[in-house]
Amino acid sequence: MAEPAAALLAPPDQDALRPRFCQPGAASAKRCHPHDRCDDGPEPRNRRYQPCRPCHPDGLPGPRARRAAQLLLAVLLVVIAFITLWPSPVDEGGRSGLLLALERLHARGVPQWVDYVFVERAANVVMFVPFGALLAFLLPPRHRWLAVVLPAAASVLVEVVQHVALPRRFASGWDVVANSTGSLLGAVVVVAVMAILSHGRLAPGAAPVVDPVVTRPF
Repeated sequence: MAEPAAALLAPPDQDALRPRFCQPGAASAKRCHPHDRCDDGPEPRNRRYQPCRPCHPDGLPGPRARRAAQLLLAVLLVVIAFITLWPSPVDEGGRSGLLLALERLHARGVPQWVDYVFVERAANVVMFVPFGALLAFLLPPRHRWLAVVLPAAASVLVEVVQHVALPRRFASGWDVVANSTGSLLGAVVVVAVMAILSHGRLAPGAAPVVDPVVTRPF
């Protein structure tokens, strides 16, 4: 049974985000400092152990980053709703100016296929890039495929509303394709960046740790 969208975007269990402590020089197993191994439990008293930045399971962002992303997503949804559900096309007043600018660009050597339709579809792609990116950032890894499906479903709903209730708007399947492409691009970029940061980067301001020499009594 599919989990509700609100549950997927909700912050993860705080117990899962509790700080871990690291042994310098060991291999990373839970995405903390690449030169550390994180261990659960209370802070050890041995000075050879030191706290590292909190480990977040499965590459999930921390609480502050999640709150900021949720705020940005809410603002973005309001902007998208305003642009797509306004009774008249939002570019209606600037269409003549855009056509004039395109004519001048064509005169300077810009290819003719860069026309009004191309600009409109490119704008639809760009508008949904942050939508897919923010969803991919907020969703758990096993649900990140929803970062493409949810924007595509929202785009289909918008086109249906335009066709049924907004006579001055023009519903188009190409808009759904463009919006879905934008969300896919945003999701792919975020997933790739999070994977790189999780596996190959040092913590901010951290210096590499040299493996300690451990001696044992005979």
